[in-house]
Amino acid sequence: MKRIIVTNIEWDAPKSVTKTLPKEITIDVTPDKEYLLEDAEDYADAVGDYISDMTGWCHYGFAVDIEEVPNES
Repeated sequence: MKRIIVTNIEWDAPKSVTKTLPKEITIDVTPDKEYLLEDAEDYADAVGDYISDMTGWCHYGFAVDIEEVPNES
């Protein structure tokens, strides 16, 4: 399984709101979220839409790290 770690999120929200928004979001890429990594060139758009849908706020940008998570057996 892969994990997407979103950091350095620049929120498009008032300062009073950005204090309450996450500074980092971790997304475990389970089968229902595999679409986030389908397009190697545009996955940032899919991830950006996902975090906006999750929080209800838009953003100006963010950094992404994708890591491989060992299967738990």
